This record gives sequence, structure tokens and C-alpha cells, in this order.
Amino acid sequence: MSTLVSVMATKKKAVEEKQKAGKHTKYNDDFPLLAEHYARQDLNDVQIAEKLGIKKTSLYLYQRKYPEFAAALKRGKAPVDAEIVNAFFKRAKGYKYTEKKIIRLTTPGEIKKAKEAGLEVKGIVIRVEETVKEVAPDVYAGWKLLCNRMPGWFRDKVELEHKIEKETLAALLQRDPFENKEDGKDE
Repeated sequence: MSTLVSVMATKKKAVEEKQKAGKHTKYNDDFPLLAEHYARQDLNDVQIAEKLGIKKTSLYLYQRKYPEFAAALKRGKAPVDAEIVNAFFKRAKGYKYTEKKIIRLTTPGEIKKAKEAGLEVKGIVIRVEETVKEVAPDVYAGWKLLCNRMPGWFRDKVELEHKIEKETLAALLQRDPFENKEDGKDE
């Protein structure tokens, strides 16, 4: 009987120790560094959680529970966010770029023309044509940029406020919408 009591006491003690320890967490000291690295690779929260071997809900929990983890994610996302903002700004303003086109001279006629133009021809001749092209400003990108930078002046959604006297509202609600009051005739 005493063996049974000692076994039960041992089990009870093990259960109490487990309860003291709390719920097991996968979080470790490497998580902030890894999370920052993954965020710099432009991975979203779900992808970062998968790489860390945790669920998305755990990622959000760790952000609240461990300030160093949240700061690392923020640091990792900052350069990517800045790059996107710069690209958006560039698109809104319009820009020029140089397109390089590589042309391979393979036919005897093309090679002959190249020699006549004074080009040195040895083996396979490759010519590079450069063309400056222009991308026109994107009105939508400009609009979105202005909505974010100057919300007092530019908005996607306009909010209107209407004021009406109680008596006017009561009169409108009592009125028959199908009755034509202007000419006194029913249509």
C-alpha cells in the first residue's frame, strides 16, 4: 500500500511541476535574428511563421510577448518597405530607362553590311543597340501617393455630413413619394 501511495505522490509531483513550467513554447534566442533575415527577403508573416516552424498565431503572440522579436521583424521589413515606396514614387512621376537589345549577325548579308559600316567582324558578330525609353507618369500611382501623403486634400472616400431639421424630416417621411405636388396632377 505504501508503494501505491509513493507512486501516486510521485505522479502528483510530476503533474504539479509540469503545470508550473507552463505551456511549451518553440521560441528561442535565434528567432529575432531569423525573423529579421526572413523579413528582409520580402516574406510575409505567414511565410516567416512557416520558416520558423510555428503557426501564424504564434508569430503574432511572440511579437506581443517578446519586444526584441517585434523590433527585429520591424527592422527587417523597413528596407523592403522603403524600396516599395521608392518604386511607387518613381512610377507616379514617370521615368526614363535605357533598353539594351543584343542583335546577333548571322547571315552573310548582315556580316557584309557590318564590314561595310566599318565594324570589325571576327567569328560571331554581336551588336548591341541601346534605346532610351520613357514610362509616362502613372495617374493612379500619383493619386494613391497624394492620398497617403496629404489626406486632408486628397481622399479615396469623401465623407459628407447632412443636417436636416426635425420638422422637415417629419414632413418628408409623411409625404407620399408617388404624389406629384408641383403641378397638382397624378401621373
